[in-house]
Amino acid sequence: MVDVGSDRGSGSIYVQGRIVELSGNLVSLVAINKGSTDGQGITISAQKLIVRDGAQINTYTLGIGAAGDIKANISESLELSDNSTLLQNNNTVSTGIFSVTSVSGKAGDITINTKNLYIQGARISTQSEGIFFRLLNQYIPATGAGGNLTINALNSVEIIGKTDNNFNIGLFAGTLSEGSSGNLKLTTGELIIRSGGAVTVSSKIPTEPTGVTYLGDISKLGTAGNLDVTARNIVLDRSARITSETDLGRGGNINLLVRDLLLMRRGSQISASAGKLDTPGDGGNINIDIPTGFIVAPPQENNDITANAFSGSGGKVQVNAISLFGTAPLSREDLVRKLGVNSTNPSLLDPAKLNSSDITAISQENPTLNGAVNINTLDDNINRTPVNLPTKLVERKVTQSCRNDIVRGQSQFIITGRGGIPTAPVDLIRSNTTLEPDWVSIKRGNSKNEQDLSRAHSLLINVNSKHSYPMKIVKAQSWVGSSDGDLYLVESAPFSTNYNPWFRDSECVVPN
Repeated sequence: MVDVGSDRGSGSIYVQGRIVELSGNLVSLVAINKGSTDGQGITISAQKLIVRDGAQINTYTLGIGAAGDIKANISESLELSDNSTLLQNNNTVSTGIFSVTSVSGKAGDITINTKNLYIQGARISTQSEGIFFRLLNQYIPATGAGGNLTINALNSVEIIGKTDNNFNIGLFAGTLSEGSSGNLKLTTGELIIRSGGAVTVSSKIPTEPTGVTYLGDISKLGTAGNLDVTARNIVLDRSARITSETDLGRGGNINLLVRDLLLMRRGSQISASAGKLDTPGDGGNINIDIPTGFIVAPPQENNDITANAFSGSGGKVQVNAISLFGTAPLSREDLVRKLGVNSTNPSLLDPAKLNSSDITAISQENPTLNGAVNINTLDDNINRTPVNLPTKLVERKVTQSCRNDIVRGQSQFIITGRGGIPTAPVDLIRSNTTLEPDWVSIKRGNSKNEQDLSRAHSLLINVNSKHSYPMKIVKAQSWVGSSDGDLYLVESAPFSTNYNPWFRDSECVVPN
């Protein structure tokens, strides 16, 4: 253990190396601040960082001063894993990177910069907690705020949960006290969460053992932060979760900016729900922006997007995407009907009890406080489901040659106008579905070569050609390729065998 704790503010720890590995439950880097001066924190620079089997990187404050920040600049990969069953007494994961406040000082910020982040059975978190005095059987919540958690992973972030302790695996920014939670911001190429892993911001009332006296004011529970994810793809599988959890007050907002695909499989969840019995929290807002991509959630796998509240107001779900597959909005009345329950029993109005994949923003207890679901897609059929493709090959209808002396009785397919067609007859025409070619042609000339070519009344498509002669536009009937590898559409193939050697008969073979 390396400990730079002090009553006058913690010292600093700097680690630099090609590969840095911390392994075992007795191995840790710790900076505990017990004074009124802010702590200095921990900085690690390496090509690869491995933290496993109970090892920790931890900044902590027990004083007025803030806990130190944790910064990890890892050029290749950061791996956190715990294959053991070692858990601390408070049932939290023992392996990971943590920053905590238990009093009035603020928890430190955690910043990770890497190419690849891999978490299995471990955790990265910054949190406002409290102190449990075991001898007095008392719990005193902190008043200091939690820190911010920022992850920048160029290629990927992969989070895998553990079957015996799923709810604590992944990335967390939260509060169990009067101090507010920090924000969680994640930027990566691909985010993969599976087997119970989670990315979470939270504001929760601590659950202490029976008989423990809670010395704080539960009504002053701190607010949850916001959760922002920017990625090319997000894949959630096997009870994976992106959540904002709040017992009191308004839930934190979830903002997902995705380029291509949000895929939800096998009981996965995106939730900004709030409140429970006797805790009137309001649901947060969920914004999912995939302007050039899709949301896919197989309809019978119980993948839910929720901004619900128990007795407070439901939040707002805003979705912008090209299309949704397998999931659709569900109203409170729909839930009552599908679940077959009495609407006066709000605890039963839970979309997780349905096998379908749903989007909801309701108040379970009070229908007048329902939230809103807004879906903005290019098509208006948000109940679209996947279509099963045929498994047997059909008879081919395409000719194997395009030479005039071989093809007999074939139909023609000619594209004119803007130069392109939609991807399907019922689809909208978008800017990226059409081609705008630069049409040029060859005029008559005095040379023999030009005369031979002019007999074909050539119409060329070649934006890189140096020849550009104004001429009437005629329909192309054939095409030729030059010795330079350029491709030309012509009215008809040249008849003379002595035409310019710059051209050759393509016979439907694309030149190299």
